[in-house]
Amino acid sequence: MNNYRIGKYLKRERKNRQLNQKQFLHGVLSISQYSRIENEEQDIRMMDFIQIMYLNKIDFIRFFDQFQNDNGININSKNKEEKILEKLAQLFYDQDLVRIKEMKEEVLDKKTLALKWKLIIAILEGNLNSLDNKFKIEFSEELNKSDNWTEDKDFLQLFSNSMQLFNIERLNIYMKKILLKYRDNINKENFEVQRRIASIGINYLAATYNQTNKSLFNEVILLLNNLSENPDLLMYKMLRLYFIYLKEGKKQQLEEILTILKEAGYSRFINNLPKNL
Repeated sequence: MNNYRIGKYLKRERKNRQLNQKQFLHGVLSISQYSRIENEEQDIRMMDFIQIMYLNKIDFIRFFDQFQNDNGININSKNKEEKILEKLAQLFYDQDLVRIKEMKEEVLDKKTLALKWKLIIAILEGNLNSLDNKFKIEFSEELNKSDNWTEDKDFLQLFSNSMQLFNIERLNIYMKKILLKYRDNINKENFEVQRRIASIGINYLAATYNQTNKSLFNEVILLLNNLSENPDLLMYKMLRLYFIYLKEGKKQQLEEILTILKEAGYSRFINNLPKNL
């Protein structure tokens, strides 16, 4: 999360609950790793942080209000739209469909917010195909209007999960923007950005593999190759190899990767991978 001071506040929450580190972690992290976080010697991954907060039923708003107040951050400096986006993003992570739908009145007066809200609902309901052509056009227009959508972590996550909305020509336009910004320097980004961009890369390869036009294949493979050597990015590195072997028709190597994924408990994930040699 790029802020070591978070550990101090997690420690405070743990002490308030009279829990030892093992009880507080619920197996999310090792005790040795978490001790470094509490001692402000190491950062914490966003998803690990969210899990720990969720499992201990810590109120996110109260937690960050305290953090911002203590660190002299003016929490009133954010505009209304930014606050709604943060709330939407948190509910999306929590997969809280009920509360997201309850935000209808908050988002309808802003086109971008309304589009993100509709897209989040469709993703959580597993019903992207229900979005009509008008929505796709409006969503594309918003991407085209925004100069910095490739830096918006929430938009990146939504884009990764909604690639099936777009035809190959439109996907290539957006993927070229991603590649232009991240291909050669992805390893300089923080973990969360790398994870989201890697997810986009893998989803792009899966969505376009059966297309005749594979003009961006090698560039996306290079993007994935340039990820930092973080163990948490291992899956994306492995899937990069999977698509290389798939393209080269190396059946034995493909089977080896599929076997590893299956034994690691990813049988359902395997079913969604293209397998046509």
